[in-house]
Amino acid sequence: MEGIKAAFPENFKNHHKYVAVIQSDGDKMGKFNQRYIDYYLQTHPDSSENAIQEVSNALFKWAKGAAKRIKTYGGIPVYAGGDDLFFFAPLRDEEENNTLFHLLEELNVDFTACMSELLGEQKEGGILPTLSFGVSITYYKYPLGEAHQAAFDLMYEMKANGGNGIRCKILRHSGSDFDFCMHFGSTLWEKFEELLTYENLDENVLWGVTRCLRGHQAVFKAMIGNIEKQKLLDNITIQNKKDRIQQFFIHNVEGYQEDAKDSFLGKVEKLVEEIYTIILSEKTDPMLLIYDVLRIVKFINGLEEVK
Repeated sequence: MEGIKAAFPENFKNHHKYVAVIQSDGDKMGKFNQRYIDYYLQTHPDSSENAIQEVSNALFKWAKGAAKRIKTYGGIPVYAGGDDLFFFAPLRDEEENNTLFHLLEELNVDFTACMSELLGEQKEGGILPTLSFGVSITYYKYPLGEAHQAAFDLMYEMKANGGNGIRCKILRHSGSDFDFCMHFGSTLWEKFEELLTYENLDENVLWGVTRCLRGHQAVFKAMIGNIEKQKLLDNITIQNKKDRIQQFFIHNVEGYQEDAKDSFLGKVEKLVEEIYTIILSEKTDPMLLIYDVLRIVKFINGLEEVK
């Protein structure tokens, strides 16, 4: 690793010292298999075994394509079979401005599309399978067996949370860690992706908004309403909350411009709106999730001093 760092001093980032261990499993495959058997028997009576073989063939086709996509990204597939994947991957493909999280979303889209093709014109309006990913990101010297077990555990946590998404934990070399859980296709996921690939991201801007949110945490929560213990502000509408969040950014976040929605700070504001107004459970600390997302954006974009 030190040799690589010495050979590419200008391009080497801290995240190059970390590796992602990914484990995935299909969601709702049992229900989908029954759906496909029912569909298949409409034209092939008494041939349920052949229907299962058709599903198996589709899974084999998808697994081959998944392994190819992982290799193209720069990852190393260890196992691809049935609806399961196990592979290693870097956190970014610098040449394509692509991240690990975009790769996982693409694998999920491919999986659902491959299964839905079996149903022909009847693919709409019914159960379609998706993927749950457990992602353990650790320092390159971290024990591989422990990282793999962590990915397994995270995958099952994602499945228990409805599937169709990612449960990720990043364990830093310092021993600190942070994690998040997101569902593919959600508005929160879209906001997250936009921040990950924002071009020409300024570290000072990222640090400034993070510091502002942390420093004004008590004021911010009082103004918006604490999602965990929201009692007095239950009558505040979603739009009112969004208006309050925007006012907070206008008056407290340096460099924020109300009409610059495509700016990095504008996208952070939309992320905060989403976290504070949509589907957070009572056990979720919205401010902690905001911090974790911003930390991941900083980490993946290499905006840290190389040590």
